[in-house]
Amino acid sequence: MKTTPIEIHQESPSTQFLLLRKIIESTNNPHTFNRLVDSGFAPEQLKTLSQLPTSQLNKLCQLVEFEIEFFIDPFVLERCLEVILGINKDLPRYFLQHGAPHHLLKALFGLTKTEIAQLRREAPNATEVCSQGGRPKMPPENIREDIERDWMILAESAMNLTEQYFKLHHKYPQYSIAALHTVVMENL
Repeated sequence: MKTTPIEIHQESPSTQFLLLRKIIESTNNPHTFNRLVDSGFAPEQLKTLSQLPTSQLNKLCQLVEFEIEFFIDPFVLERCLEVILGINKDLPRYFLQHGAPHHLLKALFGLTKTEIAQLRREAPNATEVCSQGGRPKMPPENIREDIERDWMILAESAMNLTEQYFKLHHKYPQYSIAALHTVVMENL
């Protein structure tokens, strides 16, 4: 599929203002700044934009000739939607099947006790870990250090908390998510 341009017209100066603010904020990141310069912005232009007060940015967005365009690739959007919709359906079940404690299922997915019980009925082979309030089987100390190091790397990524636990469990599948969660929480 080809990329489809979507134009933001004069009818929406508030949307243009938000997009312009986002561009200005992104100039703080050297990589993004360089990409903007590579795409045709002059460094002086970006500097001037970043120094304009809000009232002047608003006026800029209301000028008839001012227009912002952005692009959405429908193919990439469709793939991302499939991932999100698939994750929303399957990820809570994955976490339950791999021993995530109830409080983590509630925190990550907003599941109620009733919904967790329903998931458990649908997945009878789910690992029941520390359901009685006990501690899960923990990895040895040297593995805990590796888990802590990997968690710190994941925590610095752009992934959300659910994705971080998911990736961590894929790296250490021999341990329950409850055990991994315990290691993570002990070192915060």
